[in-house]
Amino acid sequence: MERIHIWNFPCDVSVLLEKSFLVDLRSQLKRKYGGWKHIHSELCPHEPFDSFSDKFDLSYRTYRPLAALVVACNKVGVPLPRLEKSIRAYRTTRGRAEVSDAQLPAQVSPIFDMLIAHIFGDGCCQKGHGRELNMNYRQYDPVLLSNFIKKVEAVFGRLKYRREYFYESKRVYLPSVCASVLAHRYSLGAQDFLSHKALVPQDIFSKPRAHMVAFLTAFIIDEASIDSSTIVITLCNKKLVDGLGKLCGTLGYAHTVRAKTLYILADGVLCFWSDYLRLKKRHPEVNMGYREEAIKDFILRKNKCLRTNGEGKCLNDVIALLSEKQRTINELSKILTISRQGARFHIKKLQADGVVEMAGEGRAGGFIYSLKEKKAYLMSARGTSRAGGATRKRIQILLKKPRTTHELSHILKINPSSVRDALNGLKNQGKIRILQKIVPKTRPAYVWGLK
Repeated sequence: MERIHIWNFPCDVSVLLEKSFLVDLRSQLKRKYGGWKHIHSELCPHEPFDSFSDKFDLSYRTYRPLAALVVACNKVGVPLPRLEKSIRAYRTTRGRAEVSDAQLPAQVSPIFDMLIAHIFGDGCCQKGHGRELNMNYRQYDPVLLSNFIKKVEAVFGRLKYRREYFYESKRVYLPSVCASVLAHRYSLGAQDFLSHKALVPQDIFSKPRAHMVAFLTAFIIDEASIDSSTIVITLCNKKLVDGLGKLCGTLGYAHTVRAKTLYILADGVLCFWSDYLRLKKRHPEVNMGYREEAIKDFILRKNKCLRTNGEGKCLNDVIALLSEKQRTINELSKILTISRQGARFHIKKLQADGVVEMAGEGRAGGFIYSLKEKKAYLMSARGTSRAGGATRKRIQILLKKPRTTHELSHILKINPSSVRDALNGLKNQGKIRILQKIVPKTRPAYVWGLK
């Protein structure tokens, strides 16, 4: 993994050092050059002596300029990684916010790239005349705001502010030293973060898969809506949308781009979810909050055994739930593991039949429905169907133990001909094989197992 050492940071950095390291550095300087007058003339003759000596004074309790320490280490042959290891905290020379418990060298991890994407999404980057680069990030959801701070700390170290203002203002300002490192890695200036100018950095497309997934996840957190089975990202910048579409294509996610909107389709969402869970296992701070729950609901619907339960069953389930208490479309959708469109379809049917009525409007703008008249609908198996691929998935699980076609049919409660079709499909894919052929008096039977 690429690493950025503190002496390569693109700004003036001041540091707090371990006292033991400073004592050792002072003794090596004295051993080589003698008194501090000689040390001053060798290291920095153009700087006033008092100012120079303060930087190496043990009683000097504030931050010391890193540049002077690097020169001193090079003069006496102290390895720079040893200097880096002794740094307890750092900041820009004129900065107030500091980074303590320093994570050095800074790793260009998937989280590093995710921070860049967050600033593109709901962030802002500015550079005043004669000032360091300034980055801030706005997020109204306290969980997602907290996660952003954890991401910064995972890359650089613990952020230390005079007070935790960001949960009130819903905006957090990054220490200038962190902003400078993030922008410099991809040669970005303040203008490159403007909404109409931002582009996906070309280096991202050649990064490992986890980096690309992290970059896309940041945009899903900041800019996406989850529409049933589709992730929708709409931006004012067409080139940025096209770049995100290219990223989806590189990752192999089913998607389409129309005008200034990227749609990650159902199969693409499933693929993204697998990548996201792997990324989250290694970096828990990538958590998508409430958007994660929306995708999880879709995954549950996609993986359930029966896609359609037959006529009448869902209508009776809705009536049973509304007899307990008033509910919204979203609540019904989540409990019944059906799409919001499906729940709305059933509610409209029940409204037309005079069974359900609208009882008010919820806080988020959705309508609340209540039961007007209790009714039981006749149920039939007509229209029952399974989710695509569900039967094959269950067969593969069951074949961890060898079984015959009729045994599988009995367990799955599916007719043998349908099971036989699924078995032949899995055999053609090379996932299962015939272990044994049994020849009774009637038709032959096969024992199946995993390949």
